[in-house]
Amino acid sequence: MNLQIQFWRKPDFSNVFKCIREDGTETWQRRHGEFFVYHDLHHLAVESVLGLKSGFYGLVILGWNITDFGTPWPRGPIPAEHSYEALYAETLAALLDQEFQTGHRAGVAEFNEQLTASWDSYKDREVHGQVRVVDGEDLDRIRLHVDVLHRAWIETTEEDILSLEFPLSAK
Repeated sequence: MNLQIQFWRKPDFSNVFKCIREDGTETWQRRHGEFFVYHDLHHLAVESVLGLKSGFYGLVILGWNITDFGTPWPRGPIPAEHSYEALYAETLAALLDQEFQTGHRAGVAEFNEQLTASWDSYKDREVHGQVRVVDGEDLDRIRLHVDVLHRAWIETTEEDILSLEFPLSAK
């Protein structure tokens, strides 16, 4: 199943993030600032490149709404069968957020050290198994998608909508 994803830039420095499922149902949220636009684009790159089906976008396809993620978790915790991939996608997206904010892109070994350290800090979560490290090829492909997505957002004006699809096509 695919998901249509839209980002709208508004004149008051807010943005609208909207996801439209194949059945026509949708979820959206208006937000201030651009942190979450980039975070959501990082999720899109990670989940598309790695073929994750139970990350953020996969859960949206399954009927989760954008507002279901985060405190106070109105829908409850992510079901156990989805928790590993959901947390994995979130961890990778957070590492990409850090790269974006600092401008430092770690080599694959350093990136995987950070990934493992972040994963190990989730001892209070009900996630089973060791974290899957990324190889250099996957990390390069993720970063390439990130760069393309960042450019697309930067070039989006207030009159335009950045419209994407999950999973990203391999063009």
